[in-house]
Amino acid sequence: MKALHRTVFKAAAALCVVATGAGFAVHADDPPEAKQPAPAANAQVLDLAEASIPVSLPGGAALAGDARTFMLGHTTDDAWMAKVAGNNPRSPAAQDGVVVVGSGSGAQVYGYAASTGKLKWTATSKDSGISNILVSLGHAYYTTYSCTLERVRIADGNTSYSHYLAPTVTCAPDVKDELVAASYRNGSKWNVSLHTADKGTQKWKADVGNQTVLTAPVLTEDGVFIASADGGVTCLEGNKGKKQWTAEFGAVSAPVPTKWGLLVTTTWDGQGGEGARPADKAITPEERKRHERETVTKAEEQVARTMVAANDRRVAIVDDPSQKPAGKSGSKVSGPSGGLDFQGLRPGVGTSRIYFAYSGNLVAVDPLLGRAVWSVKFADKSSEFTRPVIARGLVFVAGTNGIVTAFEERKGAMVWSYKFKDTRFLAEPCVDGDHLFLTTGSGQLIQMPIGSDERSFRNAIDDENDVEGVASIYWKVQQAFRRVRNIVREVEDAPAAPDKPAPDANDNNNPRNTGPNGDGGPREALPPRDEEQEEISKGEWERREARKAERDRPNGKDYEEKPFRRD
Repeated sequence: MKALHRTVFKAAAALCVVATGAGFAVHADDPPEAKQPAPAANAQVLDLAEASIPVSLPGGAALAGDARTFMLGHTTDDAWMAKVAGNNPRSPAAQDGVVVVGSGSGAQVYGYAASTGKLKWTATSKDSGISNILVSLGHAYYTTYSCTLERVRIADGNTSYSHYLAPTVTCAPDVKDELVAASYRNGSKWNVSLHTADKGTQKWKADVGNQTVLTAPVLTEDGVFIASADGGVTCLEGNKGKKQWTAEFGAVSAPVPTKWGLLVTTTWDGQGGEGARPADKAITPEERKRHERETVTKAEEQVARTMVAANDRRVAIVDDPSQKPAGKSGSKVSGPSGGLDFQGLRPGVGTSRIYFAYSGNLVAVDPLLGRAVWSVKFADKSSEFTRPVIARGLVFVAGTNGIVTAFEERKGAMVWSYKFKDTRFLAEPCVDGDHLFLTTGSGQLIQMPIGSDERSFRNAIDDENDVEGVASIYWKVQQAFRRVRNIVREVEDAPAAPDKPAPDANDNNNPRNTGPNGDGGPREALPPRDEEQEEISKGEWERREARKAERDRPNGKDYEEKPFRRD
């Protein structure tokens, strides 16, 4: 069967060549504007198991050796897999063409070439239990379970330092600019400490009580924030670590700093606090202008509000994290527990939206409107999701069911999806350039090409803020994926799917939604609009070419401007 799969992918590879093109727009019908945490009862359900291409990872990979390649359906570039651990390696991180990953419960950290999967270096710690990896300015940071904060250079794996923190460290660190924060239990109390990034020198250490700190501390310009297992969120002042405020939010994961404020995944319903805004009340025009200016005055009342997420989980937003919010949870939370394996339930953050994957739903929320703008309901409600990752106009979601899927960011159309046999995704993925990196619960590191090489991605738009232009490169990727999937199904003689009735004109479906198994329902990517194929003027052509040359110049590349020719 493995040989059959590879033969099928090779036969279908020519169909994927179209994925390297650009200039085609992804369109989809606007889904109903949800005002409730869960999608409407008649919302179309996406069966990811049926919509995915099945993939078996190559066998025979040696632990901590070079990667083995395999093929995917949406791109002609090879994916690869390397065995890096005997169990969960937790989250990788990548920068400058190198992906760094830990060895799970082992004491090794590895650096792999992002494009080829060649092992570049191995760093060995004196302690074991490597946390999630964080990268910043050419260095990787992590903690060990027993019991250090460490830094290595990603170019060669050279260890900068290894500093003792406490007998047991069950949280990953956080890094921002030239500072690193860590949290850990010390006796019966939990401590948070701040260190210099270059040498690891401790600047201060603060006692934050006896409640377990979830996931990791969070470094922002407003201070250091932690969420604890009782649902509280605490802000520590950045210079000396003095406690600024603690609020009972019903938090179930570490906060997420954004340009709109501090996001906290919570069980709080937005009620019970003075000045709390109901979840379905849109932000006012005056508030929108203030957010767009990214300024908050101290004279304004500090209000916490919640936004639609999924079922019993919501996203609270604190507009000004330096001030204690007025909102308050009516009851404390029990259940979340800390540990190196705890990933939390944090939302992913894009340029203009928040993405939340939980309880069989993927929801895109506009933080200014305070409500969902699209949502996808999955057939498999039992799968737990990693934190969504947003890059290059796509939202990537992976789950414990072994499925990883790419959705178009603006409308939620499914671009590609793969189901990995006998695999579970437990840790947050990461993206570097055109590569998505994931770790599996059984110890593999997987690299998957996104489907947009650097040049086609950059040439697809003339304006970096043209989000629709960024999304336009994925129409052909989606079509290539579906063609290959159909070929795989035919070869494997999969049972035919039952016929579905034609869509009703009033059911918010699109008559052109002919993809098998309802790939994203009404969020079907459509062929390019006729007006996008209209001939452009010579002046517009020359301006586009000049902008492309200008973008390449800072990277030391010379772009040869193409002459205008009329067809």
